[in-house]
Amino acid sequence: MAITETDVSAVLRRDPAAVKADILRVATAEFVENGFGGARIDEIAARTQSTKRMIYYYFHSKEALFTRVLDYTFDGFWQKESQVDMTGLDPAAALRHFAEERFAAFYENSDFVRLLAIENVRAAEHLATRAARQIQQVQAADPVREILAEGVAAGLFRSDIDAIDVRMLTVSFASFRSVFRATVATIYHRDMLDPASMGFYRRLAGDMLIATLTTFPS
Repeated sequence: MAITETDVSAVLRRDPAAVKADILRVATAEFVENGFGGARIDEIAARTQSTKRMIYYYFHSKEALFTRVLDYTFDGFWQKESQVDMTGLDPAAALRHFAEERFAAFYENSDFVRLLAIENVRAAEHLATRAARQIQQVQAADPVREILAEGVAAGLFRSDIDAIDVRMLTVSFASFRSVFRATVATIYHRDMLDPASMGFYRRLAGDMLIATLTTFPS
């Protein structure tokens, strides 16, 4: 879609970074609410201080906008995990802390979880590239792997569960609450994201991981 000189001049009179941030904020909500197929650029434009033409000027296509939204939310989420400090804790306390903090991060970023679910339906086309490489770089020096090995060596943890298993156990419990919120509310009449229950389920996330790691197969 062509953009006119008038459009460009209007952008230059504003703050381009603020305009793009506004678009990303509204686009995130639109994709979360309606999925990739149901999201509409017209609706995003109507809810921002921008226009449909300007959105295409900045992001070129709906596909590129979704990719940028995913990057935007992923970067913010991953920064929070990288700040989890397990220094000085024994293996059980360290992994309990990791599970609880990871649960809290997913709980507090339900939009990110929903976007991941949408990307999964799309065969994780984007995560197979940029985001996946970023995760792999971080995990090259994964503290979870080191702490897990320490616990196994001390006879505290079973040896058939690796760091990826630990992450999947914590992610599955945390992300279930966002992805299946509507289903659980409909069937069981329980709001999986009720702030009043957050503390209990955060502790339960730690309980579940440690119980699994310390239950040795017969």
